[in-house]
Amino acid sequence: MGERRTEIFQTSFNGDYIEVEYFYPTYVSPSPPLIIIADVYPELVIEELRLSFASSWSDFSSAGNHIRAAVERLLDYLKEPRY
Repeated sequence: MGERRTEIFQTSFNGDYIEVEYFYPTYVSPSPPLIIIADVYPELVIEELRLSFASSWSDFSSAGNHIRAAVERLLDYLKEPRY
């Protein structure tokens, strides 16, 4: 899913105008990984990161919350105390 836009630019060579089409994706499924995740992390951490990748196309707040949850799950796995 996405949005297609056409923009018109004037060239600097001879003053002619050209049309350029752009495609701006708003959602991709399945979402490509934005970073490489090593297999040494717990599956709960990896799943939260994958959810953040899917959310990153349209809902930045949701993506950030999934990243926060991944960090919390990692800290739980490392048995870090909660305050």
